[in-house]
Amino acid sequence: MPTLWTIGHSTRDWQAFLGMLAEAGIRTLADVRRFAGSRRHPQFSGETMRAALAEAGVRRQLVCASATAGLRKRQAGL
Repeated sequence: MPTLWTIGHSTRDWQAFLGMLAEAGIRTLADVRRFAGSRRHPQFSGETMRAALAEAGVRRQLVCASATAGLRKRQAGL
């Protein structure tokens, strides 16, 4: 049975994120975000991320996750 890994981009820079994928041997990334974008971290926006992953040899598969994904509520002080 294949292993399913999970990862969040958090505030990592792009090279750290790619390094984590490479270390785990990830070749396909399932993007389950409802809105594939990030204002604070544009390297994780949909098309930018797809192109950069392809360049690194990782396939990005968009998965419709509208029932499980969404936006977090803003936290005070952030």
